[in-house]
Amino acid sequence: MRRSRMAALCLCMLGLVMVVGGVCAAAAQSAPGRDAIDARREQVRALEAELSAIDVQADEAADAQARSEQRARALQREIASNRNTARRVRVRQTAARARLTERLVSLYTHPEPGAVAVLLSTGNLRDAVLVRDLQIRAGRRDAATVASLREARQELERIRRSLVAQRAASVRAAQQARVRRQEVERLLARRRAVLDSARDALDGLIARRERAAALARARAAAEAAG
Repeated sequence: MRRSRMAALCLCMLGLVMVVGGVCAAAAQSAPGRDAIDARREQVRALEAELSAIDVQADEAADAQARSEQRARALQREIASNRNTARRVRVRQTAARARLTERLVSLYTHPEPGAVAVLLSTGNLRDAVLVRDLQIRAGRRDAATVASLREARQELERIRRSLVAQRAASVRAAQQARVRRQEVERLLARRRAVLDSARDALDGLIARRERAAALARARAAAEAAG
């Protein structure tokens, strides 16, 4: 009876060893090698480097968009300022033209005494020359004022056209930068998903190798106990 129990116990231990050995052998066959794990680690490192580079591109695209938008806003303010200045110059030009017209009308309707009349009435040549000079200077001054204001309006119009063109270019640049940023962000999302998958695969390989090592230790312990 006692011998039968001992035999049965030995058979159980032998069976356990065989089962553990079979499991360990199967696990050893399915366990990934170090080369496979190293290759997966290298893939993860390469993907991380790629993502870092794409992150830089995304930041650059966002900065370019922000700069272009800021430039467009600044140009819009300059355009508004130019418009206000042009309005003031137009008012001054209208007033100067009115003064010139009034002077011309006055000359024809109420002519001022000319140099000859002054000379005849006073007999003073100096006064006659002075009157003539004053009339010439007044006419030149009025004409110069109108001409300068006309030139100022033309220059303001040239500046306005330049500002409008620059703003349009800045708006286009901002739109292009926004499209570029969106493209980079989509690429970043795709490559991040690939990296996550590669990391999961690496974790799986490491877990399988650790399970295989644990089973190998269990097999060694069972054999030692047998």
